[in-house]
Amino acid sequence: MRILVVHNRYRSSAPSGENKVVDDDVARLCAAGVEVERYERSSDDIADMSLPAKLVVGVRPVHSFADTRALGGVIDRFRPDVVHLHNPFPMISPSVIRTARRRGVAVVQTVHNYRATCIAGTHYRDERICTACCGRSPLPGIRHGCYQGSRVRSVPLAVSSVVHRSTWRAVDRFLAVSPFVARWLVEHDVAPADRVDVRWNSIVDPGPPVLPGSGALFTGRIERQKGALALVRALRRTDLDLRLTIAGDGPDRAQLEREVGGDPRIDLIGLVDADRVQRELRRAAFAVVPSLWNEPATLSATEALAHGRAVLATRIGGLVDVVGEATGWVVDPTVDGLEAGLRAAAATTAEDLASRGVAARERYERRHHPDRAVERLVELYGEVSGAS
Repeated sequence: MRILVVHNRYRSSAPSGENKVVDDDVARLCAAGVEVERYERSSDDIADMSLPAKLVVGVRPVHSFADTRALGGVIDRFRPDVVHLHNPFPMISPSVIRTARRRGVAVVQTVHNYRATCIAGTHYRDERICTACCGRSPLPGIRHGCYQGSRVRSVPLAVSSVVHRSTWRAVDRFLAVSPFVARWLVEHDVAPADRVDVRWNSIVDPGPPVLPGSGALFTGRIERQKGALALVRALRRTDLDLRLTIAGDGPDRAQLEREVGGDPRIDLIGLVDADRVQRELRRAAFAVVPSLWNEPATLSATEALAHGRAVLATRIGGLVDVVGEATGWVVDPTVDGLEAGLRAAAATTAEDLASRGVAARERYERRHHPDRAVERLVELYGEVSGAS
């Protein structure tokens, strides 16, 4: 089987779980004997472009003549059974879906975000859930500058969302990263239900878990919707003897430091590599995923499950699908909710914490283990290539 993976890589200055998912999928497919070729663009390249080239990038979300030609050439040479699309923005554009279908090649897309109905891809604006553009004109997204805080940069994404409404219908199968995302695809008329499957994110097996340690761990981007600020506010309301380690960086790092205010219980370790994250997980008693937006799914929760760590998560988006009551604590996405969750987690006995950790590891092995993930992916490829 031959698979052509298509992905616009996110900027390295803003680490993305999507990039990691793509890289891991390719490695596992190759190990399983699947022949894989990659067609990628990187948003890192934009900074080094000439001014005329940067102006062209501005229209590429609508249609990239360069990429439709180049991808067509790769398809003609490589002759894939399936084109697997991840992120087409901002440089590739959804037009490549039509390029593949005109050549009789099946297309699947992993849906990591809400870009089909939201310029920002998050449905989050001004510290609240926003669906102003769903099923309507994308003009609110332009007015609020929802893409990178710029009205000008938002225009091409807005035009693309209108132009490509019918393009998404040419996708043979959508692979949603959680049941929540699957429901969103159907409810917002992006895809019919019979073309949507749930394929959970997976991570490399870190090996048998060790017994829970002490303290809580947050890993992720430091920006409002990820909830680190709310988490710190929640802990500082209490007198809990609970160590909180926060790993990550982002646009709200300075404000987070102010919120911490020298609290000795909170350790900001910044952006760290994967090995350090694993060490911190082994040290921790539980992980916290305090998202305030409709998180499609998150690798930080999946990684905690793999390590046999209970997870304190907010009751929002796909987090509810990833984390259950047996594997942790699910609370309202507010400072009050997080405070209650921290108190409950801190009061949990060692025996109960270990039991939740066992349930977490079992959930990982059942849903998120790479062996399960690659088996299901190859099955899906066979289904769509046979029907194409």
